[in-house]
This record gives sequence, structure tokens and C-alpha cells, in this order.
Amino acid sequence: MTPAPRSFPSGSAEEWLAFEFDDAAATRWGGQGFAAFEAALARDDGYSPYNAPHDPGEAERVRRRWEAAGFEPVEACRWHQWNFAATEAARWRDAGFDLARASQWRTRGSSPEKVADPDRSQAEGTQVRS
Repeated sequence: MTPAPRSFPSGSAEEWLAFEFDDAAATRWGGQGFAAFEAALARDDGYSPYNAPHDPGEAERVRRRWEAAGFEPVEACRWHQWNFAATEAARWRDAGFDLARASQWRTRGSSPEKVADPDRSQAEGTQVRS
């Protein structure tokens, strides 16, 4: 593994890299006072480091909601990027759906309570509910 550049801002370089920030992007976000998780949430909501609302307390509350739902920060950001709230993401995951399948079913207007995972349904002999 190549050593991470030394100029990453607060937090470990591995944390910034896990959220898919390169050195330059991490420096821009960190220079505005953002921690990696907070920066990832703001970026995924369409903000730049220069126009993002900066509320570390809110980022920490969001992190706690995702952690309470059983998600690691990087996984939480992936679901958040697809506009899932922590509780909704947990319902899909607990019903056996990964992010891609949950997103497909959700786009069709469904919920995990209304549909069984088709792959799992075939294996278990259950039917998709409508």
C-alpha cells in the first residue's frame, strides 16, 4: 500500500481516503474546518467546501443516528448519498437488500415491507408481494 500524503487535514488520511477524498479535496474541506464524515455528508448533498453549511453538532447527530442503526460511517454515507435515512436504510438492509437492490425497489415506489428480495424469494420459495 502506498503511504498516504502527509498533508491530509484533521483525522487520519485513511479516513479521508475511505470517503473517497484525494489529498487536494481533503485539504479544501479540512481547511474550511470539516472533519471527513461531515465533509462526505455535505459533498454527497451537493455542496462544495465553500458553500456547505458547517454544523459539526449536526454532523455528529447524523453520525450517531447511522451508528445506532448499525452502519459504519463509510457505508452510512453511501446510503445517505442515495437519499436514504438511517432508519429506512436499516429496514432495507435488515430485510436482506443491499443498496443497489433497495434503490431499485424504492424507485419503483416499494418498501421492504411490501417486497421480498427476489433472489432470496426464489431460494426460500416465497413470492414477491405487491
